[in-house]
Amino acid sequence: MVLDDGRKLGYSVYGAREGYSVFWFHGWPGSRLRAKANLLRCGSKLNIRLIAVDRPGIGLSDFQPNRTLLDWPKDVQALAAHLGIRQYKVIGTSGGGPYALACAKAIPPSECSAVGVLAGAAPWDLENTQYLIRSVRIIRNIASWSSLLRWLAIYIGVLQKKRYDRIRLLIRQTKLQESRRPSTKTSRTDLVRLERDVKIQELEKRSFEESVRQGIRGLAEDNRLLTSSWGFELEEIERNVLLWYGEEDKKTPIRAGYNMASRLPNGKLKAYRGENHRTISKHLEEILKELINHEGVFRDSSG
Repeated sequence: MVLDDGRKLGYSVYGAREGYSVFWFHGWPGSRLRAKANLLRCGSKLNIRLIAVDRPGIGLSDFQPNRTLLDWPKDVQALAAHLGIRQYKVIGTSGGGPYALACAKAIPPSECSAVGVLAGAAPWDLENTQYLIRSVRIIRNIASWSSLLRWLAIYIGVLQKKRYDRIRLLIRQTKLQESRRPSTKTSRTDLVRLERDVKIQELEKRSFEESVRQGIRGLAEDNRLLTSSWGFELEEIERNVLLWYGEEDKKTPIRAGYNMASRLPNGKLKAYRGENHRTISKHLEEILKELINHEGVFRDSSG
């Protein structure tokens, strides 16, 4: 769609046509295509209309100079109006978490009825960066330099291709074993899972490629916003916010998540034991169910 200021805003819609409208904010680096990969993990069990949006300068969305995090809710509201959606929910994953929190700050609950943060990035201050592993701190710091970010983009692309090729090899090996022995229910299930995984890996690879289709300027600007002042304080967000983190996450550590939950007046964090930044996605169906069923009020379960 074309916004009032003339910028194009890229988006894709996945899932049910008439389902619950949920806006999905991708991580860093990433694009709207990542949402389809995540929806594959849930199958077709959820009645959700997932609207995945490219941030400015990423994928199909035009670059927006000098933008702030609080410019994002205006784009979301414009897209909702364009699609004829009066009420919706939002969820931000990893680097998309701060954008979900910006919506919690700026969009009224009558319009945005629930806000979720899945393994979301925390404010870039000493209180939270001390929890990050050294490699993540380095990546975030060098991403502001275009020449180094260009190298980083190539490196990430190579890693994703290796992961994709590894799963393709597993599928070939599994099919070869199937041809040499009687098929069992377990082996067929394993093959179906692997074939689904290779589809997910292909989508994740395409999502990254899409994130740099215009070059690296959009990613660099996105990183600048994530690693500088957000323009609002967590304490200013009065509405309820749902948060989900893996206890073994090194990229967005759960201690930073607990820090955010304590600073949010109405934050509620759910921890997943044994899960990291990647494996927490196995609980995505449960997480999305919790988001769409959230009524905007946390019930006291103590009594």
